[in-house]
Amino acid sequence: MRKTLLLVFGLGAVSGLFAQSNLGAKAGFNYHFQSTSKGEKAPVGSVEPEGTDGPGFHVGAFLQADLSDKVFLRPELLYSTRMASSQQSSDITLAGTRTVIDQETKGTLTYLEVPVLLGIRLSDKFSVHAGPGFGLVLGNKVSVSGTQAVTTPEGTVNTSLDATVSSTDGLRPVEIAGLVGFGYRMDSGVDLGIRYWRGFTSLEENTDFSKTNQNVVQLSIGYAFLRD
Repeated sequence: MRKTLLLVFGLGAVSGLFAQSNLGAKAGFNYHFQSTSKGEKAPVGSVEPEGTDGPGFHVGAFLQADLSDKVFLRPELLYSTRMASSQQSSDITLAGTRTVIDQETKGTLTYLEVPVLLGIRLSDKFSVHAGPGFGLVLGNKVSVSGTQAVTTPEGTVNTSLDATVSSTDGLRPVEIAGLVGFGYRMDSGVDLGIRYWRGFTSLEENTDFSKTNQNVVQLSIGYAFLRD
């Protein structure tokens, strides 16, 4: 990942020697949703896993270097969060004991994202861009809250469920993705953008039982405070 960062900004610096370049900051909104499927070793007849979705945000910096009047290179460095939540309910009776569980699970993934984009200007203000992206997982926090009720002939016992775990164990440390999007640059230096991030590698390191690919739609606003 360190070599990737050096290469990205090295390319931007070299390009800036031969053409106009812009350095700026950006921030925006993420909407994260997952594509899930069963792994090769999933039990026969098992239910397809369900992906979760939710909001998040990103903040960071970009370097945009013109390669020609129409083409530019744009590497970025972003701190990005991907949140998701899901509701689970179960009502099981076994050997005269009924167990009812209602719980909500919330998860927050944090990444250091490095998009490396090649852009084409459609006009003075509008552009399209595409390229690879690399995501270094920084953290994973999962919180569970809810209630459990266990009923036996002697009565019902209610228990509150409340637990939080922070761990990246079992997650793939680096995500490789593809990106495509649109940009709008104002004369003032304000930069508006929308893009789609598609993770090609799975979230899990072990995909024997399930496989999850991440999708992120990003809306952003930035400002080029150093521009030629």
